Amino acid sequence: MKVGTTELIKFLKLQRRLGQSKIVIVGLLELLWQGTAKNCPDGDIGRFDNEDIAAMVDWPGDSDELICALIDCKWLDENEDSRLLVHDWLDHCPSFVKGNLKQREMRKDGPKDSPKDGPKDSPKDSPKDSPKDGPNDSPTKPILSYPITNPIQFNPSGGAALPNTRTNEFLKSWERWKAHSLENGKRVSGIAEETQLQKLFSAIPNEADAIKAIEFSIERNARNLITNGDSSLSFLDRPPKLTKQQKVQQAIAAMKANNE
Repeated sequence: MKVGTTELIKFLKLQRRLGQSKIVIVGLLELLWQGTAKNCPDGDIGRFDNEDIAAMVDWPGDSDELICALIDCKWLDENEDSRLLVHDWLDHCPSFVKGNLKQREMRKDGPKDSPKDGPKDSPKDSPKDSPKDGPNDSPTKPILSYPITNPIQFNPSGGAALPNTRTNEFLKSWERWKAHSLENGKRVSGIAEETQLQKLFSAIPNEADAIKAIEFSIERNARNLITNGDSSLSFLDRPPKLTKQQKVQQAIAAMKANNE
């Protein structure tokens, strides 16, 4: 880490957002950069999903919350092709990474034609033989860990939009979930919102059942959507968990009943 990084406003902002000490944030960023240099030297860390990135930096908390904080504090940039890029990676990455990238570009260009190689006008490969036409060959495309049964399009204005028009009932229910999450200190927007919608509709494709799951999660005061990957919604039949105060009240009522 460069001298003075810990005095940057965006460093202090990240420290405040995550509620961690300075030494924890230093370690987090160092692990992020080391993991990027090793696994995605082009800086396209978005090839990994949020949970993979959280594991890479040994983050014990919520992975979506971590990624949102890194984006908001300008340590990661959202990108249409790669989903996420490390901010200004090619300008500040280690020297050995820059050297490896330069050598890769030189190998890609190949040696110049010499007289021994025959005429320069030799026919090029047919376009259909080009590996670029193979399906999903590009290493820069994001890899999602959840199958997308209802594809979600990311809205640069800060939200995620489903391709098919949803009912007002679902939209109202989703807005209630976002407000509920905000009350619990967890903002749902951008990448976090996109990920939650993917998980929801991968587990529960039916919109009416998805609404039930959202309302159930709000009723249980859950920090994350409760789906359990169960499209049958059997988890809705579970009795609600009691708070400590409710357990005490229940115990007092039982004691009174026994005394009577």
